Amino acid sequence: MFGERRGFQEDEALLERLGDLLERCLAALAGFAPDGSGGYKLSESSEQPGPDVLAAEAAGAACLKLARNLAAGCSDIQARWWRRGLVERLAVQARCDLAAPGGQRSLAWCEAVPSFMANVVAGNEELRAEALQALQPHGLAAVLALCWQRPDHGFLLLQNLCAGGGLDISHGGLLYMVLSLLRAVEEVSPAVAAKAKDWAAIFFSSLWSQGLFAEVFASVKKVTPAELHGFLHASAAVPGWGALKPGAAKSSAEESFGLIMSRMCGRREALGLLWHTIRGLLGSLDSEQGDGVGAASPEALRLARRLLGDDSFVDLARQEMSAALVRLAAAHSLKLELDIAPASACEVLTLHAEDLDVAALAARGLEEHEQSEEEGAFREMLLCAVALWRRLDGRDHAITMRQDLAALPCGTFPPKLAGLYLWGNVKLMAALHHLRFGTAAVAETGVELPARQEPKSGDPTAAVKAAFAGQLVTQLRLCGNVLFESPEAAEFLRLSGGLPTLLSHCYADPELPLLREAGIFAVRNATQHSSATREEVKQLLAERRTRDPNRALPMVDESALLS
Repeated sequence: MFGERRGFQEDEALLERLGDLLERCLAALAGFAPDGSGGYKLSESSEQPGPDVLAAEAAGAACLKLARNLAAGCSDIQARWWRRGLVERLAVQARCDLAAPGGQRSLAWCEAVPSFMANVVAGNEELRAEALQALQPHGLAAVLALCWQRPDHGFLLLQNLCAGGGLDISHGGLLYMVLSLLRAVEEVSPAVAAKAKDWAAIFFSSLWSQGLFAEVFASVKKVTPAELHGFLHASAAVPGWGALKPGAAKSSAEESFGLIMSRMCGRREALGLLWHTIRGLLGSLDSEQGDGVGAASPEALRLARRLLGDDSFVDLARQEMSAALVRLAAAHSLKLELDIAPASACEVLTLHAEDLDVAALAARGLEEHEQSEEEGAFREMLLCAVALWRRLDGRDHAITMRQDLAALPCGTFPPKLAGLYLWGNVKLMAALHHLRFGTAAVAETGVELPARQEPKSGDPTAAVKAAFAGQLVTQLRLCGNVLFESPEAAEFLRLSGGLPTLLSHCYADPELPLLREAGIFAVRNATQHSSATREEVKQLLAERRTRDPNRALPMVDESALLS
C-alpha cells in the first residue's frame, strides 16, 4: 500500500492531471463554465444547482480525497497543492457556500475539504504559517462551518493549523465558531463523536497549555450578538463568485445563512463550554459533580499546574465566580452579605481583606447587560473548580491533587481562590439557607434553627429552585475539596464564621439529593486536622440539641461528623 502511494506521489502526469481536475471542479462550483477556448465564463445562476454542478461537486470530493491521501507525509505534494492555490480557493468557495442558494453541500464534499486542508499543512511549519495568514479569520470560519456533521475533521484541521500557536484569538467570532463546533459533537454518531472529542482534547490542551485561557475567555465574552452576526456576514461576503451574484435567489441565500446562525451557540453557552473544556481535560466528565474517580493522567496534572500557577487564570476565576454569586443573589432576591472578611482569617491564608472583596471582584467581572442573566456559565465554572480541587481517588488513597501539584510556586493551591470559595461561596450558601428556613437559619451560637418553613415569597418552591440554580450541593463539594488536608483552609473557615453554614447543611433533604453527604464531607475535612474546629462543632451540636429537644429541626448525623 505504501509503495503504491509512493508511486502515485512520483507520477508527475497523474499529479498534474489531478490538479487540473480539481481546478475544473472548483470553477464549476463557483458558477463558471468552459467558454470553448480553454477559459471560463460566468454561467447563469439559479436557486438550485444544476446537474453539472452536482456532478462537479461529487467529482471534486473524490479528487480531494485522493489529493489528501497523496499529501500525507509528503512535503513536496503539500507544496504542490498549496502553490496551485487549492487551499485558498476552497476557503473562498466555503465562504460562498455560507449563504449560497440551495443550502449545504453534500456530506462527501463537507468531509473532503477540511480533511484535505488538514493534510496539506500537517507537520509543515512553513505552509502552516502561510495558511494561517491566508485563512484567518473568515476563511477558516467558513471551512469550519462545513464540519457540523464531521466535527472531528474540524478539530483535526484546527490542531494541524495551530500546533504550537498561531490561532488569532482576537477574533471572538472565530472562537464562537470553534465552540459551536464543540457543541455539535453531541449531535453526531458515537463513533464520530469519539474521534471529535479526541481531536478537540488535543487542540484545547495545546491552547490552554500556552496560558491563553483568560485571553480567549475575554475575547468570547466581549462579542455581542450584533458583532457575531457581522462576523458571519463578513465571512459569507465574497463578491463576484458563483451563485452569490447580487440579487440572485436572495430568499434562498437568507435561509442558508439562517441555518448557520441557528447552529451558533449563545453567549452563556459559549462561556460555559470554555470551562467545560478544562473539566474534560482534567478527566472529570464521567461525573456530573465534576469529581470523577481514578488517578489523573500526567497530562491532566500538568494542565492543572499550568492553570493554577497562572495569575491571569486565577484572577479570571475569582472575578467570574464573584460575578456569578452576585447575579444569583439578585435573580433570587437573596440576602447576600458582602461584608469584609476578618483580618485574622485573612492572615491565615496570607491574604488582605481586599483580596476577598466579592463586590469589587464582581464589579470587574460583570458587564452592564449581564445584570439580568440568572446563571450564566456558573454551573460549568463551578464543576471546573471542583475538578481542579478534587481528591485523586485512585488505588492509592493517600495520593491527592494537592501532593501532585506541589510544583506550584506557592507550594499549595492559590490562597486567593481558596479564600474566595470559603468566603463568597459560603456566604451564598448561607443566603440560600436563609431563604428556605427563615431569619435564624444558620446554626450560630445562641440562635435557634427553626423547623422547615415555606418562604414568605408566596411561592413554596422558590427556595428549592434557588438552591438548584445556585448548585448548592456542588458548592458544598467544592468547599469540602478546598478543606481536604488543609489546616490553613480549616482555620480560615473557623475564623471567618463559615463553619455554622456548612454544619447547617448536614441533613438529609429529599428535594436535594446528596446534600447530607456533601455537607458531612465538608465538615469532616474541616475538623480533620483542627482540634479547635472539632470543639466548635461539638459546641454547636450540643446547643442545637438543647434548643431542639423534640427534634423539630432537620436531623443531623452527629456520629458521622465526629467519628
